[in-house]
Amino acid sequence: MRPLPQRSGFTLLEVLLALALASVLLTAVWASLDLFYRYSDAGREEADRLQVTRALFQALDRDLRSAIQPPETPPTTAATSSTNDSSSTSSQSTTGGSTTSTSSSSSASGGTGSSGSSSSTPPPNPIVFIGDAEAFIFQSLLPQSLEQASLAAAATGSSGFRRDLQWVGWSATGKLPTNLPSGTSLPPPPLQEEIDGRPQVVRWQTDVLGDSSEASAPPPSFPIPPEVVPELLRFHLRYFDGAEWVEKWDSQLDKGLPLAVEIEVDIASYAEVEAVRESKRQFRPRDAEFKTHKTVIPLPVKTGVRPPAASTSL
Repeated sequence: MRPLPQRSGFTLLEVLLALALASVLLTAVWASLDLFYRYSDAGREEADRLQVTRALFQALDRDLRSAIQPPETPPTTAATSSTNDSSSTSSQSTTGGSTTSTSSSSSASGGTGSSGSSSSTPPPNPIVFIGDAEAFIFQSLLPQSLEQASLAAAATGSSGFRRDLQWVGWSATGKLPTNLPSGTSLPPPPLQEEIDGRPQVVRWQTDVLGDSSEASAPPPSFPIPPEVVPELLRFHLRYFDGAEWVEKWDSQLDKGLPLAVEIEVDIASYAEVEAVRESKRQFRPRDAEFKTHKTVIPLPVKTGVRPPAASTSL
């Protein structure tokens, strides 16, 4: 009987070497894949941060560029009073002794006229732009949305007239600016729930009273908050007056609008926010990693609420 041929096989050393080489190759492939996914996640998180920042800055830019300049008060009162004084003086010098009764009667009639005119004078113009480091509110020529107009028509029973003169406000604290004068009636921001223990930045918009002759009472305020942005960790404002940056602005005290507004925000990625929440649930809280973004938005130099009619000359 012929013996079976013996087949050649791998020795133990060859098997060990093959396993070592395979493990090295698998480790290298795994490391490269892990690095690829890590950079891909980092790029996606950075894109999400930039998208949130861009959308926020675009909304702020649209609102601030529609702000109106406080109208200038023409010095007509002083000129009229000086003209009346000069006319009364000239009448006294010409009529002699009988001017006493005439001047007294004219002064009495003038006082009555002044009291009547003071009672019929409209209320003073509201504050046009006021803000601090975390909130601002201003009058804007931003049109009211169709949704707001339909809601106003349903609530007031009017025709839903769309006003262009609006109150627009932004707040990181859910409150009006701290430098707002006492007794000023301005629409407050809508109530917002805190997320992760901090208030959310909110935007609201409503009509300015007296902008339309149709409505005898101010329509209800319809807040238009942006989408909830848990990635926004900090919101800081500064105002440029032409010489330096300040953290408070009042259009009445500062005689107009600021030349520019600086917005600085801290934005974290949504994955980072979720990781921080998970660390709190596991009783190992940590601070979120974020990136700071800053932009400067110029404001219109000169815009009137009611621009004067253009005069034509032949």
